[in-house]
Amino acid sequence: MILSLLIVGGLNTALASFFPNPAPMIQSHQKMAGSRFLEITHTLDRFQENAQSHLPKPAPEFSVISKWEDPRVNAMASREGNHWQIHIYGGLLQHPDLTDDEVLLVLCHELGHHLGGTPKASRNGWSSCEGQADYWSAKNCGHLLHSPYQTALRLTQMYAQNMMQPTPDIETPDTTKVERTFFGYPSPQCRLDTLMAGFKGLDRPECWFYTEKSILHY
Repeated sequence: MILSLLIVGGLNTALASFFPNPAPMIQSHQKMAGSRFLEITHTLDRFQENAQSHLPKPAPEFSVISKWEDPRVNAMASREGNHWQIHIYGGLLQHPDLTDDEVLLVLCHELGHHLGGTPKASRNGWSSCEGQADYWSAKNCGHLLHSPYQTALRLTQMYAQNMMQPTPDIETPDTTKVERTFFGYPSPQCRLDTLMAGFKGLDRPECWFYTEKSILHY
């Protein structure tokens, strides 16, 4: 969401993208037209402006780095001390099937790895797990999107195609109830349900998030 995480090396770096590694690539594409470049640049500016409002005080040194020449359909959240970064690659920025809304939601997912809180991907790590990053992104960035529900649907359908898994649908939520919180890649349907819950301000879905049942006291 968009949106997924793979921890590599120490605790300070997390490779995070909507697609698991190895991410798909755009091997060849036409040079982006000037007007489209300006639109994407405006989208990145909007994201950074919104991100600043969510950063803790005192604020870390936060930046979004666009790697236009890299063909990977991918993004990365990284942290080194007080330096928080999101790297976004050209394959994602210039993907012909992704709108500005999809790019925004992927960026917000990466920000969710920084700011989503628990559950974390590892006991001593800083990065929120996949489901939590999805949930945070929808809950805190939905207002930036022109069509939140359709954006979430398109991204998770793209994810499902890449993973060769069943296509998710808004009308068929995942009925799975996990017995312990799942920290990896939820199913496409579960990810869609998580994004929808974030947009609507509902609880995190039990298809990945486990909550102990209330104990009655007599």
